[in-house]
Amino acid sequence: FVPFLNNPFAWDDRHYLTDNTFTHDLRNARELASPTYFDRYPERPGWRPLLELSFMADHALWGLSPMPRRVPNLLVHMANSGLVYRLAAALTARPDAALAVGLIFALHPVHSENVFCSYFRTDSVATLCVLLGLMAYRRWPAGRSFLRTPAAWGTLTAFIAGIGFKEGAAVLLPLLWVHDRLRLHPDQAVRPRWSRYAPLLVFVAAYGLFRTILLPPQTTTQPTLASTWGGEIMINLLTFPKALVTYARLAVWPYPLAVDHAIVPAHALEPAVLGGLAIMAVYLWLMKRAWTSSPVAALGLAWAGLAHLPSAHLLPGVVTSFVAERYAYHASAGIALAVAAGLAKWPPNSLSAWAPILLGLSVLYAGIDVRRGGEWRVPLTLYEKTMALYPNSYRALYNRAFQLEKQGRLAEARETYTRAIAADATWPEAHNNLGNLLIDQGDFDGARRHFHQARLLEPENGGIYLNLGNVEFLTGHLGLAEAWYKEALKVRPDFPDAVYMLEQTAKRRAAPTAAISGSPSRIPPGPPVRAPAPRAGSPASIPGSP
Repeated sequence: FVPFLNNPFAWDDRHYLTDNTFTHDLRNARELASPTYFDRYPERPGWRPLLELSFMADHALWGLSPMPRRVPNLLVHMANSGLVYRLAAALTARPDAALAVGLIFALHPVHSENVFCSYFRTDSVATLCVLLGLMAYRRWPAGRSFLRTPAAWGTLTAFIAGIGFKEGAAVLLPLLWVHDRLRLHPDQAVRPRWSRYAPLLVFVAAYGLFRTILLPPQTTTQPTLASTWGGEIMINLLTFPKALVTYARLAVWPYPLAVDHAIVPAHALEPAVLGGLAIMAVYLWLMKRAWTSSPVAALGLAWAGLAHLPSAHLLPGVVTSFVAERYAYHASAGIALAVAAGLAKWPPNSLSAWAPILLGLSVLYAGIDVRRGGEWRVPLTLYEKTMALYPNSYRALYNRAFQLEKQGRLAEARETYTRAIAADATWPEAHNNLGNLLIDQGDFDGARRHFHQARLLEPENGGIYLNLGNVEFLTGHLGLAEAWYKEALKVRPDFPDAVYMLEQTAKRRAAPTAAISGSPSRIPPGPPVRAPAPRAGSPASIPGSP
């Protein structure tokens, strides 16, 4: 991994880090608990305050330098690999089996995305917190109150920190119950009692109330298949088997990698759908057998299943048209535990016969990691690799179009944005950026049309209203421009760019032939991936640029 830490930013890094001015200023930390948080920043994937704070700290220390921003990802991955070894060794009492799964966890190529993309630390840090929380919990003996036990406080702290990075860390709560139900605690007097889980339950209740009362419900622009298949339950039934097949393939043979994998099924009897149902049946059968015969394997299988609930579309309402390799990271810890339990069934001296296989697998995985690191060096190639596997991957198409636009290849960018919209017309970012590109090319009618489509899809994004105002400003419709800038201020009352353009519109009305002071003659390309226009407008330029 080390030779590739200085690769350029790609995929979600460009969206959430380099082009996201919110994480460029530590003073924005106070807005993380503001009721207007999602109104101002509708592109947020969820409320993950500690993740955002970590990016703010990165920017304060390192700016936009890629390597130091990826070093924490690598360190977290190394820590997770060590903790997987420690936990497996403690539960199986077989350090040799634990070492094998810890090594494979460290080198498995599906985890490379969590190192190469800074933003993907959201999954690896959440996994770290679950591992630390479970290991701290195992130090909490029966009969000791929560308030007087440091290990109990450690469990709660890890739980809170994990959720602050990603909501999936909530898996720790049911995992503790499974752990106690299987009687895996070193203190055999420990039994499943709600009093042991009460602190975590209280935090979950407080977290839920805070999100419900102080933060408004999130309006997501994540494209779903609801309009295509006509109902979330049917969508889940059709997509979760294909998601399971994809994750199973990535676990067993992690090549080729694509960051995102399309899972739109053709019909209910598609082979991938039937294969997913078979995997689910085998999983349930293994879980039933392991529950009575191999508690450690049962814990690992339960962990993998719980971690995959949202990412494999097993929760109603959590549905997209793709699955992501980074989502497999958390579940991999549970799979490693289950595999360690299986290896521990072999006599200690027999595992030496597996050493050549383990060595060969390690070399193979390391080779795939190196190859993948080379692909991340050229973002355009990276997106095209995904498109080679999934020609209609809207995320790959969108990112490729943006990269082409940055390189000045506007005709290719326009064609690729159009393909992204054809792949999924419900993504406002593609409409918004294509609108800005059309402004560059002088196609104001086309720009206006795509901005209106983006506005219908994401009405709470003030940057889109700003861009609509810019189109009217450039075409001389100053009354319409003023109206759109005012709409932008209704969405974001503290939007400095809209205030600035209102002032410039008033000056233009007063002196129609005057140019905007210090500004270029055209508006540069607008905000990238679900981001509103920049938070701070520059008097020297027309706002709306990335």
